[in-house]
Amino acid sequence: MNRFTSTLLLIVATGVGTIPAVAQDSGPAVNSRDQIQLSRKEIESKRSEILQQALKLTPQQSESFWPVYREYENDIAKLGDQKARLLQTYMMNYENMSEKQADDLMNDWFKLRGEQLDLQKKFKSKFRKVLPAPKVVRLLQMETLMDAVVTGNLQAALPLAEEGVPPK
Repeated sequence: MNRFTSTLLLIVATGVGTIPAVAQDSGPAVNSRDQIQLSRKEIESKRSEILQQALKLTPQQSESFWPVYREYENDIAKLGDQKARLLQTYMMNYENMSEKQADDLMNDWFKLRGEQLDLQKKFKSKFRKVLPAPKVVRLLQMETLMDAVVTGNLQAALPLAEEGVPPK
């Protein structure tokens, strides 16, 4: 692992410091939602800064890239909102999850992951119009890395699902 990647992981991991509070908090569901949203905002506020360092854009590339990236961010944020709602639903039901709730949760999660992949495929060609292919690869690597750190921290903090009442 190179120095930049190590630094990135430290920066991103530091930004998710509030995520474990989601699983630890037994307070009202609104508090969990607020914790999830706060953590997302912390990470997203650092994402552009991290990408700026990683991509090493020329002034001309930067001028063309950032408007496309902002469009991408807006679309990804919509998926992030859906994920946050799904996590909120999970937090309200994990202790006594029914068969139907568990199946619905898994189907919704797979659907959101598919939509994120579709969005990345769509924007790959848009990014390719403004950046050379190696920089688009680097961009997608960095996006994947940041997403993995965020998702890993969040998943590690979530309590495991419990079985609900068996169906009759």
